[in-house]
Formats: sequence, structure tokens, C-alpha cells
Amino acid sequence: MRRMTAIIVVVVLGAMSTAAWGGANHWYVDPGGNDLSDGNSWDEAFATIQKGIDKAGKGDLVKVKAGTYYETIDFKGKAITLRGTDPNSWVVVAATIIDANGSGNVVTFNDKEDGNSVLEGFTIRNGDRGIYCSEASPTIARCIITSNHSRRDGAGMYNSKASPMVANCIFSRNSSAGNGGGMYNDYSPACPMVISCVFTGNSSGDEGGGMANRHGASPTVINCVFYHNTASDRGGGMANEESKATIINCTFFDNSANSGGGGIYNEDDPAPELYNCILWGNDAGNDAGEIHNRHCKPTFSYCDIEKGLNGDKCGGDDSKGRRNDNDDPEFVNSSDPNGADDTWGTSDDGLIPTEEDVVDEGDDKIVKAKGITTDIKGDPRIIGSHVDMGAYEYKYKPRSRPKRKPRSRPKPRS
Repeated sequence: MRRMTAIIVVVVLGAMSTAAWGGANHWYVDPGGNDLSDGNSWDEAFATIQKGIDKAGKGDLVKVKAGTYYETIDFKGKAITLRGTDPNSWVVVAATIIDANGSGNVVTFNDKEDGNSVLEGFTIRNGDRGIYCSEASPTIARCIITSNHSRRDGAGMYNSKASPMVANCIFSRNSSAGNGGGMYNDYSPACPMVISCVFTGNSSGDEGGGMANRHGASPTVINCVFYHNTASDRGGGMANEESKATIINCTFFDNSANSGGGGIYNEDDPAPELYNCILWGNDAGNDAGEIHNRHCKPTFSYCDIEKGLNGDKCGGDDSKGRRNDNDDPEFVNSSDPNGADDTWGTSDDGLIPTEEDVVDEGDDKIVKAKGITTDIKGDPRIIGSHVDMGAYEYKYKPRSRPKRKPRSRPKPRS
């Protein structure tokens, strides 16, 4: 049931931000507080976030005032909500900082936490890993995970046998010496749900600059943007190895790799499935800028791929697919992806497609089957007669809307 109600979970989180939390206890944390205080009000706030976590009980809320907290924190298996004062304001989120100062993982979930362990409204930085998640399934929303640097895999977020819900987060400038600069998902039955997130400026010394999925980990990735991520080896945007990832309405643009698959690299079965995605302007030198497959045949359906599926920007084994296109998406402003307001997921973002063979040309069935009701901006996922390709729906004046052009369908087999 959790998989089918992914977008609803995001809406519930927004409601929780203003709820009274019933009879649950509230605990308060302020950089100017004191861990010897009782933590029951802003006037008696704790000074450290970990003190608030340690004091909280099941169902409690720990509220954290803006400021910089130089510490590492561990949820210790607790079903509590840890949140900044205004997760809906990116300005406040950017000012509510947990900084590990290079001393380890910033946030740890490794005691079977479930969706009732909630982290919301923080900037998480300067750790070996921003978030370390092992055999746990917490909820993480409206966070900025940035400037974490790991000598191993998964600098931004590391998930091992873990299935977190990650929604409306930004992974930026995280770097791994291994795989998965932004996020690393490893080992079955790991199946994270990643919704309306942005992976930008992340890098890996091996594969998967933005995200790497390996050893049976099979995330569902919806309405996400992979922009300007780099891999020293393969898979600038994403690398999948033995991963049946499901990737829906995502945009891969301006990612790069040295050896193959500037957009996506896929190796070994089971292979991923992509629906309604845009792969454009990715680069791997002379070796498969958009897609590179090795020992597998992933499926691409209703996707817009530069030079076409299995064209000269794709390499290795051929992919399977149907109803794919190769028209320039004509982004609103590809030179300014997060728009004049420098905020991702808003109406002035530059990676909104306008081309008539990309707008209104996606597969509605997968969107409805997964319960996807909004795009990365929070606008309705279907505005016209059909869903658009990519992470964004194009807002338009109905009279000037380009008509959907019929496509030739393959003749039935005799």
C-alpha cells in the first residue's frame, strides 16, 4: 500500500507541519539553549538536537530553531518527528543546518526505523555521508543534502537493505570516491521511494554521479531531475547494476561520464524500466552520451531520448522500448535550470519542456497506476489531455496548446 500512496504521503507531511500533534509531547531545540534545561519550551530549549531525540518518546515532535548545529545525530529506532520550524520555506530550511564538521555520518537510521521516524526541513552537510540508512525505512522530506564527501559509496545518502521515503529533497555537491555521489542504494530488498527530488552537481569516483543502484536494490524514482552530475567511470546521472529500478517522469540533462552512459548506465539483469522520461544533452565523450547497457536490455517507454532509442548516443546492448521520441524538448531555459528565483521545483524552472512531441505525449496508465497526482512543482501531473514527459508539466493557455500528433503504430504480427 505504501507504494501506491507515495504522493499522498507528501501531502500528509505538509499537513503534519501545521498539526497540533494531539497529545504528543513537544521538545524544543535552539542553538542558544542548554542541554541541562527541560526542553519543554523555547525558553527552556535544549542546545543540541541529539538531546531532543534522546528525550523524545514515541509519537513526539522535536522542533528545531534555525541555526547551525555542529553534531551528528542518531534516531536510535525512535518513531518521532524531527523538524525545522518551517519546512515549506527553503530559506528556513537552508538556515537550519546539521553540520558534522567531517566527524562522521550526519544523520543515522540503523535501528529498524519505519515511516513514523520523520526528518523534515534541514540542511544536512559536511559528513562522511549525509544520511546513513541501514535496514530502516524512515520518511525524509524537504531537506537539502549537500557538501558531504565520502571515501566510500553514497556521500549524500547511503541506503543498505533500506526502503526510505525521500520526498522533495535536494541532493547537491556531494562527492563519493566510490559509487553514488548523491545517493547509493544497495542490496535487496532495498526499494526506496524517491519523489520530486533534485540531484545536481554530485560526483562519483566510480559509477553513478547522481545515483547508483546495485545488487538487487530496486528504487522507484518519480518526478526527479538529474542535472550536471558527473561520474569518473560510468553513469553520470544514474548507474544501475542488477537493479530493476522503476523510473517515472524524470529528466536527465547535462550529466556526464568518462566511460559510458552520460545519462544512465545499466549493467546485468534485472534491468530498469523507464517511463515518460527525458534524456537530453548528456555526455560521455564518444561513448554513449545518453544510455549505455552491458549484459541487459532495459525498457524505455514514452521517453524522449536524444538521437533516439538505440541511436548513436546509446551504446552497448540495445534497449527495449515503445512509443519513444527523439525531439529536442525545447526547455524553457536550459541555461538556468532552477530559474531566476534560484529555487528548484517552482514555476520559473528552466527544464520545463515545451516541444509538442514531448508535451501531452506521455503514458497516462503508469502515472495513474502509481497514484502520481502532481509534478515536481506540485502542479497537477496531467494538465492537458495526457501527461507530459519529464519531471515538469507545461502550463499553457488552452487555445494555444499544440495538438497531439498521431503516431504510427506498429502493424500487428500476422
